[in-house]
Formats: sequence, structure tokens, C-alpha cells
Amino acid sequence: MVLAVATLTAVGTSSWSPLHSATTAGASPACQSDGSSGCTATLPCPGGQSCPTVDVAPATSLSDGQYVFIKASDFPSGDTIRIAVCSTLTSAGDPSCLDGQWESNQWGPVQVPITVNAAQGNLTQAAVPIFFDQSGEGNSPLPAHDITNTRGIVPGFYCDDSSDPCAIEVTEETGVGNVVGNGPADSSSNTTVLPLSFAAQNGGCPTSDTQIQTDSSFSLEHFLPAAVDSTCTGSKGEVALNTATDTETVASDFASGGVQLGFVDDPADASQEATLQGKGFAYIPVAVSGTAVAMLAGESDGETAFPVSHYNLTPNMVAGLLTSEYQTDQGSVSAVSPYPFQHADNLVPPLNCASLVGCPAAPKKKQILAQRTYELRYNSFDLLNPVSAGIYPPNEFGSYNSNVPNGSSYQATDWLCNAPDVAFPVSIDEVGQSTPVTVSVADPTSAPATLTTAPTGSSVWPPGSDPGAAWVYPTCHAYSTLPALAGVSNDYGEAQSPALQAKSMRTYAYGGNSVPSVSDYQNASSPQAAFGVMDSSEASFYGLNTASVQNAAGNFEAPTAESLEAAENNLSPCPSTDLSCPTGTYQVDYTSTANPTAYPMPDLTYAVVPTGPQPAAQATAEADLLTNLVTFSHNGGGSLALPSGYAPLSDALYQAALTDIANDIVAEPTSTVKSSSNGATSTAPSSTGSSSGASSTGLGESGSTDLGLGTSPTSSALPLSTASPSSGSGSDSGSGQNTAVAASTVPTNFILVSLDSAARLLLPAIVALALGCLIVGPMLLFAPALRRRRRGTGGAP
Repeated sequence: MVLAVATLTAVGTSSWSPLHSATTAGASPACQSDGSSGCTATLPCPGGQSCPTVDVAPATSLSDGQYVFIKASDFPSGDTIRIAVCSTLTSAGDPSCLDGQWESNQWGPVQVPITVNAAQGNLTQAAVPIFFDQSGEGNSPLPAHDITNTRGIVPGFYCDDSSDPCAIEVTEETGVGNVVGNGPADSSSNTTVLPLSFAAQNGGCPTSDTQIQTDSSFSLEHFLPAAVDSTCTGSKGEVALNTATDTETVASDFASGGVQLGFVDDPADASQEATLQGKGFAYIPVAVSGTAVAMLAGESDGETAFPVSHYNLTPNMVAGLLTSEYQTDQGSVSAVSPYPFQHADNLVPPLNCASLVGCPAAPKKKQILAQRTYELRYNSFDLLNPVSAGIYPPNEFGSYNSNVPNGSSYQATDWLCNAPDVAFPVSIDEVGQSTPVTVSVADPTSAPATLTTAPTGSSVWPPGSDPGAAWVYPTCHAYSTLPALAGVSNDYGEAQSPALQAKSMRTYAYGGNSVPSVSDYQNASSPQAAFGVMDSSEASFYGLNTASVQNAAGNFEAPTAESLEAAENNLSPCPSTDLSCPTGTYQVDYTSTANPTAYPMPDLTYAVVPTGPQPAAQATAEADLLTNLVTFSHNGGGSLALPSGYAPLSDALYQAALTDIANDIVAEPTSTVKSSSNGATSTAPSSTGSSSGASSTGLGESGSTDLGLGTSPTSSALPLSTASPSSGSGSDSGSGQNTAVAASTVPTNFILVSLDSAARLLLPAIVALALGCLIVGPMLLFAPALRRRRRGTGGAP
């Protein structure tokens, strides 16, 4: 289980590499920065029209196995783009490209039909994995064919950031249905070459940097390597050796002392708080991402499948996907009177059948079933995600979520239980109208009701072994661990990591490939869609699209950097009176309409730091690492963009984090000791414990709590360890201390002195001297000669 859940990352062993240029692969248009971490190129076309454009992102600082997104716009309807990973050192017109088995999967050029959507410039999106394969280390080359398959299998190639550059090559093909890899040769008129750049694999950080053991939630898995790599060469560079895992493991490892720092994104989880019981700690905001509803979906014209990159979901729709209530778009109608709708978010009513074009009248009871069947098409899935005439939308839904504690599950269910019911516009054909009419519809079903009501007739619930099982969501509240539905079905699955979620989603929706295929469906008119709740950074890394979910203003937003930045304005420090919201953390106002473009579920990841006094070197290293992380986060990566799926830390959160770091991480105080030889003074750390045991006083790492008195690493004042809800920086910064038990108070009239190995000999020496005095003293006093001398000479007695 540990191997399945945890991802070990040796952070800080690489550095960022500049984007190299393609050398020989076609005389293609130059690739230019897209203003972020991507690369864009445009094909030539006749004047007066929008030319076909391709964007690849991310294209820099890539990791082995990471997916990159290819967005093509303004390509002609009815055409296809061919996507291939190729060596730029081979033939320009017929390069060697990845084609064959690699890392237990079959990979090759991908053919993607252009999605017909004139309003969005025929925007077509796909994602393909990139593999780092360096030569000279005994590695096997990537298997390859030439792109036109004229020669078939050709010698493989390496793909790295030095002597073996590679690129994404996107070629326009006329028509659809061509055999992948047998299309036209590359040329400057039909192909864009978008070079790739990897993060350096070693030698990035100085060996003098302190290595700090950390655990993190999956939300920080891809942030930490990037942040450390970009800061570790500075004067205060530090290295984090991180394990990405579930948040309960993070809390447990931190509480037991297994790691110095932890990073979690569900601090309000009660079980996590219980794990940290008695441990003096504080939360510090570090990075912003989003709780995403990741998705892969296809649509079909009956012969060809097209990938779906954009999809709208209301809170209620998300609730139905989680519970398996909504396994199809239209659902079904019960054959038993009064013939209710089942398994779909149907909108009739409030839509009125009498107003809908073609809705059959039902004057007789036997016709009601036919009328209800007609009304099934008026559901939120189809009305919010319309398709062109002749296109079948995804209508079989799979749900694949995590079964271990994490912040994404916690926030998604918290949002479902607290998001307002907001009307949304849909376009329908009304009687007497020649064109579709846009109307505002209020969903008659709410997310809390859907979440807490067991689905009827689901293929997943109830479990076959226990048909009378109690529903797993009895009340509406936040769940860090989504309860297992325990059903056996290919459209439902649980996973211990985002990587396994992504694999299940890709298998269900795309047959394990990069794009959907009609052959993967049960029939050509039943395209499939897979959904899963996870962090936006994980969705991006594994090449998953993210659905646009409805915010309080009624808009549908995806977790982009811009929408997440807007969402940070909806965060506020937890009030000290709210025991369900830990001190030092922030709460989201799901009802705010102040930022209409805000994504409704911004996910804030916190460092969990010990507040008890630590050795000065350790405290300094932790403070430097956290300062580097929050600075990188605030600057948006600085000269290098944040990894995809993250947004810059706002000014307010950044300043609060810096204040928290200064207040919460405390070095052991120093004491002044005078030298007996020359009178010079020296300083040494003083002990925070006594001979009777530090744990009984609540000091040190055994349940200590810093009051936030501003004690600096060089201060000689001994901080008290009385429990306090605040670190002294005030609620404006959101900083504070957390402890489940009140620690003992150290008497202020006691000074605790630490004795080093040499000073410990002082007490035995004093005792020996005293014993000597007890023996020698009487001898001196009563010896006759000394007695006479004591009385004096030459004088009176």
C-alpha cells in the first residue's frame, strides 16, 4: 500500500533548462513562447483569415512521463492533426518518431480529428506523454518508425536536454480516417515543430545545502521539486527530500517525528487533528492550486470519435457523479406510475413540456411514459454541453476517485454541501419561436440532497453482497476520504494516488490511449466520459482535462491560474471562535459573488511546522526552506513559471506566510558562559529540559507550544510554553499555534543551564575538593606545629 500511495521525490537535484531550438526537423515556423511555460507556432495560410495555430504546454522543465497538452485552433473542419514525439536530429521531412512499446504501454503518433466548433475556432485538444531517455548510461533508445512509415521500424532515438533534443511535431492532414503514421511528409507548410526541454537530472543543488525530510499531500507533489530547484543555489538554499502521499500519513509521520516538516491541504479534517493531538505545531500557507473535477471524454459522429476538452458541471451534477446516481446523461424513466426520471439531472419541470417543440401531448395515462421519454433530453448534461447536429455527446459516465485522505476529496464534498443553488442559462426550442431561446433554469435537485440520497438502480450501488447496506453519505459534510460504494463495475473505481486515478480514467474513456476511438465504445452512438476529483496540478501532470464548474455568480470556470488568483480573494483567516477551522488556516466563502471569474474551489496547501524550540541550525534550515517556497509561490516561479495547475500566492497570503515563519519556527535560546581562563565569554545552547525529563514539562518536541512572542534564533529569552490560540501576529495574518493539550508553565525564576561534555566534570571536581577539605582541614587545625604557629611566637599567650 505504501508503494501504491507514496511517491518519493528527491527534490533539489536538478535545475531548470532553457528551451532549446529545433535544429533540423522541417523548415517549420519558429516556435515562440506563449507567455507562460508553453510554446506556440502558426502555419502559413491565405491572408484575411485566422491561420492554423498550435500551442504545446508545458514545454519546459518537463519530467519523465509527464503529459503535455496540444491545443490546435483554426484548423479546417474535416481535417486531422497528427501528433508525434520525434527526434530533431533525423530527416527533416521524414523524421524518426516514437512508435512502439515503452514503459509497458504502446505509444505512437496520434491522429486527432478537428473538433467542429466555429465559435471556438474549432479548438481541438489532446495530451501525450513525454519520456526522458538519456544516452550514454546504458539506457535503451526509444522505439521508432519514420513518420511516413516508408521504412517502418528505424533505429531508436534518445530524448534529453543535451545532445539528443526532441520535439512535438504537429502535422495537418486533409480528411479523417487516415492510417496513423502514413500521412504526408513534414514540410514548412503543414507541420509545426515545438521543441521540448527537460529539468536537469542532477547537479542542480550545492552539496552544502541542508537536506530536510518532508512528507506532502499530493497537492504539492509537483510544486516542491520546481520550487527547490529554482532556489537551492541561493545563499540560503535548502533541499527537501519529499514523499507525496495521503494527508493522514503526512500527519502521522510529522507527529511521530518521522519527518521535520509536513505539507497538508485538509487541515480541518478531524482525524488529522486527532493524529496531531498533543503536538505543538502551526500551519503556514505555501501554495495555491485547485480542487479539480478531472475528466476525459469523447464525442462521435457515428464513425469518428473526437476528444472533448471543455465540459460544464453544476454542483448537483458533480454530486450525482460521485454517488453514481448519474451514470448517463439522459438517464431513464421508471416503467411504474407516476413514471419518475431516474439517473439523470432532468430539468422538466421547471421546463414545461407544453412549451417545448415536439413534446408529445399526454391526454391519456398510457401516453405519459412516451412523454417522459421525450423529456429525458432536457437534462443539465446535454443542455449545458450542447453539440453540433449529427454529433453524439458523451452519454456513459464513469467515476474514479481517491480512497485515501486528501484535501481534494475534503474540499469537493465541503463545496457540494455549501455551494448555493444558482440558476443557469440553457438554450431550448420553444413553441412559436423560429430560433432557440435562452432561458434561465433553476435545478429542482440540490447537491446536498443528491449526495445524501442513495442512488436507485445504479450498477454500482448497493453492493451485491449487501443489498440492504446503509448509504455511505448519511449527512452532508466534508469527507477527506470518500466512502467506498463497494460495487463492482467498470464505470466506477477507487485509487490510492492520482496516477492510478488517471490510469483508470484513461482506460475507461480512451481505451488507454491519448484520444478516444469509436471502437472503444459499446456502440458508435455511446461515447464515454470519465470523471475524478483530484488536485489541478495532478490533473495537468497526467494529461487530464478539467471541467468548468459553476461558481456562486453562476459562471462556469475551470481551475486556470487566472481563475485561481481571483478565487484567493474569497479566502479569509479562520476566526478564533470557529473550532472547526484551525488557527492559522483559511476558509473559502463559497457564496461570494464579488469575483465573477473566480474558480469556486481554490485549494491552499500548508506547511505543518513544529513550534517548540529546535537546535539553531535546524530551525534556520526550516525557515530558509519555507521562505524559499513561499517566495517562489508568490513570484509565480519568478523567471520560471509555476508548474501547471498552480497559481501565484497572493500578496496577503505571502506576507502572512513570512510573518508565520518568523513567529512559529523557534530556535533554542543561547546562554552566556564566562571562561575561567581569560575572562572571555562564549555562548552555547541552553537546555529546554531538566533531569527529571523534558516531556513532563511540556517543553521541546513533546507537546510544546510557542506563544509567538517573536523569539528570534539568537534570543536568550526562554519562551513560555503555555498554550495559546495565537502566535501574536493577529488574525489578519491568519497565523497561530495549534495544540490539543495545554502544556505546563515554566517558572520564570528558574534558569535552565545546559552542560556540555567538558562542563559536566565541574560538579564531580567540586565534590572531590569538598571531601578533601573535610579530611585535610582537621589535620591542619590540630597538628602541634601548626597549632603553635596558629598561637604565634614571641608574644603573650
